[in-house]
Amino acid sequence: MTPENGWITDGMIYSNGGEILSPDRRSVNFATPEVFEVFQMWQDFYNSGAYAHGSEMEQIEQFMAGNVGMHLQSTSVYSGIKNASEAAGWEVLGVEMPRFGDRPSVPVNSGAALTVRSESADESLAIWEFIKYVTGPVGYTIITSEVGYLPLNKEIADDPAYLKGFVDENPILRTNINQLARLRPITIWPGEQGTEISRVFMDMVVEAVSTTRNVEDTIRQAQDRINGMLQ
Repeated sequence: MTPENGWITDGMIYSNGGEILSPDRRSVNFATPEVFEVFQMWQDFYNSGAYAHGSEMEQIEQFMAGNVGMHLQSTSVYSGIKNASEAAGWEVLGVEMPRFGDRPSVPVNSGAALTVRSESADESLAIWEFIKYVTGPVGYTIITSEVGYLPLNKEIADDPAYLKGFVDENPILRTNINQLARLRPITIWPGEQGTEISRVFMDMVVEAVSTTRNVEDTIRQAQDRINGMLQ
């Protein structure tokens, strides 16, 4: 897992009982003991040698090469990992996202979407029919079995006409499907400064994880800066 990956960061914070953006989206309050604990643990991993350094792609490559024992990642790269394990003769296993104590882990989605944009009514109708197909049972049977993305309609994972056989052969997918009940959306920063705020937050994450700077100071400074931008 890399500190630049937003869904991992949000999931780690939520899994330890922390929060990021207020319900009214007008302030942040992530400078809390729960969040401090997350980043202190993460920084300790990073600096102790227990952490695989590098970009997200480099970490995936290290894992596929069998040089990393555990990797927190989306099943969207599962097909590549499975192929690498079969070629090298090692077994890939999967468990739910790690948790803090007795708190259930909280996975986060990325907010991906499909949209229809056309000035032609006929083209819009054709695009909509395509979207319905690729997000339907047949489409997601193809997407999940060929790539690894979880099906939007999780019932097809138990339907022999669609994904049941594949999921039974690849229980990692069922492990992830079971976590959908705890899924939360990724943080979407509001307003015209949303992109800049996102950059401030991610810079904070990288600094808190990959340096030896005081974690609490780093997080408090970022919170103050973001609240100033929001207000």
